[in-house]
Amino acid sequence: MTKKKTNSKQTFQPDSVEVAVKKIIDDLHGQRYITYESVMEISEKNKYSEQEVNNLLKELDNRNIELVMQKELNGNSDGTSSDILDHEEK
Repeated sequence: MTKKKTNSKQTFQPDSVEVAVKKIIDDLHGQRYITYESVMEISEKNKYSEQEVNNLLKELDNRNIELVMQKELNGNSDGTSSDILDHEEK
């Protein structure tokens, strides 16, 4: 049996990040990337701590979701710049 270490000062809630990752993956509609700006907006909206943001980024990396800058997408040769936030606004 594994013991969980608890720290009363720790505000990280693993479920919240796991739920966010699942929602992000669902919202990506098969894309394998998300913009850094989208991750920061999601993190701010959910009031994630720095540790939660880092765990979110690690989990996205573990699931092979590439993190890109919006300006990289703006340079797409086909003129498109689709991202998770673009899908949510439609």
